[in-house]
Amino acid sequence: MAGTVVHSETYEGVKILYDESDNVWRFTLRGRERSSESLAKAKESIDKPVPEEKKKGFIPVQAWKGDSYYGTKWKQVIVTSIAEKGYRSYDELWIKDGTCRSKECSSSIFAFTDENAALIDKMNSLTEQIEKLEEQRKGLSRKMEKFTVPSVD
Repeated sequence: MAGTVVHSETYEGVKILYDESDNVWRFTLRGRERSSESLAKAKESIDKPVPEEKKKGFIPVQAWKGDSYYGTKWKQVIVTSIAEKGYRSYDELWIKDGTCRSKECSSSIFAFTDENAALIDKMNSLTEQIEKLEEQRKGLSRKMEKFTVPSVD
């Protein structure tokens, strides 16, 4: 606690100091340095009950992120919490993908199981085949003779 102390008081076992240079009342409550704009507000803070610890209702879990219908690339992610009820019956989930954190629809998150890993391997193989066939189709399309508009003389 810095500054010029001109008044100090002990309230409920907590020492409260008035810092004239910053015009605030400073005190340490439950191991944290705090300040208040008035002595009454400092006492009010001290009188507040100790907040209950937030209950951890969700344990982060590993999952797969992707889209089984559109054949997107699959990634391993960590689901860190439930964000909120989303569109229709889907939940919004907070996920962590490496260092990036994002909110995702639960419809694109899948359980991290051996069975799903095997299915993802098969889907990835099929997606590769589709991409190769698509390239072949595009190649054939590029070989086709273009229509030319006949000139009218």
